[in-house]
Amino acid sequence: MFTIRMRLGEFDPPENVSYSNTEASVVGSPANKALALEVATKTPVLLKNDICIKTSKKALPLDSKSIKKIALIGPQAGNVFLGPYSGRPSRDNLVSPVDGIKKYISKNGLSTEVLVSTGGNTASKSNLLYIAGFELIKSDGTISKFDATKFSSSSRGITVGSGMSDEEQVRTINDGSWTAYNNIDLTNVDTIGISLNIPTEGGIVEVRAGSTEGNLQATLNATVAAGMRAGGVYGTGTMMKVKVNKLGYNEPQTIYLVYKAPVDDSIDEETVKTAASADVAIVFVGTDEKTATEEADRLTLL
Repeated sequence: MFTIRMRLGEFDPPENVSYSNTEASVVGSPANKALALEVATKTPVLLKNDICIKTSKKALPLDSKSIKKIALIGPQAGNVFLGPYSGRPSRDNLVSPVDGIKKYISKNGLSTEVLVSTGGNTASKSNLLYIAGFELIKSDGTISKFDATKFSSSSRGITVGSGMSDEEQVRTINDGSWTAYNNIDLTNVDTIGISLNIPTEGGIVEVRAGSTEGNLQATLNATVAAGMRAGGVYGTGTMMKVKVNKLGYNEPQTIYLVYKAPVDDSIDEETVKTAASADVAIVFVGTDEKTATEEADRLTLL
């Protein structure tokens, strides 16, 4: 980063830096807009281009003149969301996918019908929770406390860090992630408390014995939808407690904290019908302030 800053001349006298002579009028100039359009046109990455069953041809490129009806699906189809650190763009440059496609159709004299459905959501299955610690409360009131970052083993991708807070936490928790803790005495345990922070929408913690699919000890619904408070990406842990299923253990166990994303809402029938009725369906999911946030970015495309 500092190499780039030095190359830009940030630490040099202004008279020695060519960029210091750049006038404000170049911002949004026709030449710069043309360059931005070129960059936007050349940078998309094609991940798949499968053969379509109906046509026996690859999905792309599309023949715009043969498309009679196009369905635009998704919560971001009609929105413009540029994400953090996007500055203050001109209103003229804020064009939603729906408006952009309609403009293209009109400009090229096409008669394509555009259908729009909001179906789907932008819920992220990444960075569900930050876990700081947990405690076991026995029926006689005694409490055993554990540092969640001192796990015996974990799923791939789990990290430990504090970010911009002062508390070490288990992080980069995705749907299906887990951490395991050996030699945990579950004898007469009545309640488990988990110290956690919800960065955005939260997730579900299953406490299991023996394996990630072992006997279920407890389930903590740590989601905003369940009424829990989100602490944000810089928040520290809040203790949340849940009763334990008493399974009669009388010797140390390996317990697993298994982390899961909330179950997605089913796709509404209207969205399915809209997509099925069109020659082409394009899904716009994108990101929002909950999935493009510092220290809580989306970690997968799922």
